[in-house]
Amino acid sequence: MKIRPLRQYDARAFSFWGCFLSLHIRPTFLIDAIMLFERARERFLSLSQRVFRVINSAIFYFVLTENKLRAQGIVRERRMEGR
Repeated sequence: MKIRPLRQYDARAFSFWGCFLSLHIRPTFLIDAIMLFERARERFLSLSQRVFRVINSAIFYFVLTENKLRAQGIVRERRMEGR
């Protein structure tokens, strides 16, 4: 695996690891492992955010539809009472 320059990666990922690696010799396998872990974490977060958005929009649509049906039901009841 080719190592990219550190400036291309998120600085927050290296807040802890940067201190750790500055105290030790920087072996390439450790840097590679950190990169793989960070990429996997970002992919998982983006996937979970997508799932959360789908669930959230489904709940919003359900509530909106339910409120719409309730409003139509109330209107129908009022029309029936008026006649």
